[in-house]
Amino acid sequence: MRHSLVFDQYNTRLEENCADKKVSAGKLRVVMVTSGFPSVQNPTLGVFNFRAARTLSEVCQIRAIHLRTWLPGRPSITSSEWKGVSRITVTVPQIPALDEVNLAVYGLLGWRYLSAVFKNCDLVHSVGIDFASVLASRWANRARVHHVAQIVGSDLNCQRSRAKLLITSIKHTHAVACNSSALRTAFLRIYPEARNVWKVWRGVDLQKFHPDGSAAGPFADRSPTRFVYLGGFPNSPKLPHGKNTKGGETLLDAWKRAGNALSDSSLLIANLPSGDRQVEKWRASLPFPRQVELMGPLHPDAVPGYLRACDAVLVPSLQEGLPNVALEACACGRAVFGTTAGGLPEIIEHGHTGLILPPGDVEALKNALVAYARQPSDLRAMGQRARSRMETYFDAKNYAAQMLEIYQQALREPLGQVGT
Repeated sequence: MRHSLVFDQYNTRLEENCADKKVSAGKLRVVMVTSGFPSVQNPTLGVFNFRAARTLSEVCQIRAIHLRTWLPGRPSITSSEWKGVSRITVTVPQIPALDEVNLAVYGLLGWRYLSAVFKNCDLVHSVGIDFASVLASRWANRARVHHVAQIVGSDLNCQRSRAKLLITSIKHTHAVACNSSALRTAFLRIYPEARNVWKVWRGVDLQKFHPDGSAAGPFADRSPTRFVYLGGFPNSPKLPHGKNTKGGETLLDAWKRAGNALSDSSLLIANLPSGDRQVEKWRASLPFPRQVELMGPLHPDAVPGYLRACDAVLVPSLQEGLPNVALEACACGRAVFGTTAGGLPEIIEHGHTGLILPPGDVEALKNALVAYARQPSDLRAMGQRARSRMETYFDAKNYAAQMLEIYQQALREPLGQVGT
């Protein structure tokens, strides 16, 4: 009875709050549902979701719903604001590996908390074709509003085993925004029945990420040639032996094989998890270990300075959507060594703004590192062309207008029957 009273009191306050808010200048009221959003404790979590929400706020009224797993000490629901974006955080207990049960529990409890929010919006926008998308589609269907799903990359790559579960959310999804052409193709291969599937580059903030500005980090005053890898070492259970989808092991092997050929070059590896010993052991085995710097997580605000302090950014990914680090590096006027994974070839023009290499090809990456370690002027020219390409095709200002067009297309679709 006590928990029911808490639900009802919170819902009543939300209903009053939503009823008092008028739509300014005819702006759509959009609820963004996501499992990742920044906080004071973790400013890097879902930072790109926050940036997308902030950009969309220029054309819509945006409220973010941040879904989290309940842990002791976490409140069930909180309302706050993160740098101008309104956010509601909901936490619900979850049982590992029981997707259907977790969805049912989250769907029921979350609806009791959030029904007023969904009933007073025009459209629901979920980020990721995963847990958040399934919940968002169910809540949108129950509230009788339209649903747009955004596919960012890792969600589709890692959730293919859940295709049968996710297919139900497609029935209540009226448009899909894929973060690259490669993602759109992959998505339609799995979900051919999906409606209004678009390619929309989220782009990059060209004012924040710019060649002009201060350099930061241990390489700020070091001479060329300086390489940086910001991919960290995240593991994926979908790949054999927990192999790093960002290609970290490929880089370690390539750098070690190069040996003395990179004696005058430097490598920064950042975003390492605390307590990681694997990379430290690797560095100790190198002939020139002092040429390699290791760092933990970078604060998002520090990234531009670190990118400006290098000559080339390494993105040797095995799987990708449209990696933000590649966009940010190009926007900072830096060459990018990427792979054919995902949308990387949409960002990089091979031999012109960077290099496109086969994923997992240690020898190819080693040869590229050795060759361009002796050609810093070529890397600078690549970086200048990369910046120009970002200005032409990947300005984040274009994202909001494209998403608004997708929202309008979704709103023209008929709503299905509740519960179908």
